[in-house]
Amino acid sequence: FGWTPPALGQYYVSLEILPVIDEFYYNDNIDEQLVTIVELENYNLSFPTFQWYDAAVNGINLNFFGDDVSIPVQLPFQFEFYDQGFSTVYVSSNGWMSFADSNPTQLYYPGFPSSQFAYAVALFLSDLVAEDNVYLWSTPEFVVIEFLDYNYLWGDLAGTFEVVFFATGEILFQYLSVNYENQP
Repeated sequence: FGWTPPALGQYYVSLEILPVIDEFYYNDNIDEQLVTIVELENYNLSFPTFQWYDAAVNGINLNFFGDDVSIPVQLPFQFEFYDQGFSTVYVSSNGWMSFADSNPTQLYYPGFPSSQFAYAVALFLSDLVAEDNVYLWSTPEFVVIEFLDYNYLWGDLAGTFEVVFFATGEILFQYLSVNYENQP
């Protein structure tokens, strides 16, 4: 769906995602947030046909290991994010990325918006650990960062998920599998 705010100010935005087949944990499928609109833009949320961009097959392994660590990834295009253009994204072992923080290692967020998480993309922000299972697939049209069979720090599987940055400025979050059992 798309939405253009009628004026600057604060609005409550609600979103509900219907459960998928065999989904048993769906308490987090609905959320409402108070958002502050500081620029009048078209805000779009779409539900494209699922197509997994397999960076583990088509890309390279980033050889990324550790807890609370990060790695820079050069983009083959200038990515426009809010009011800035970026050519590097910094990938955190904790499942999120930043265009501004060159060492994004925090594992919990203070809430958005936050100056601590300026220009952040929170794909799966949790206490996670990189175990040589983060992949990059880079083309002139898109960049995929895939977390394959990714684990929580305590060893339980978190899942397989990816973010796709398109040269057009669009961002796609995808979740091939997610494990909510035994999370804090």
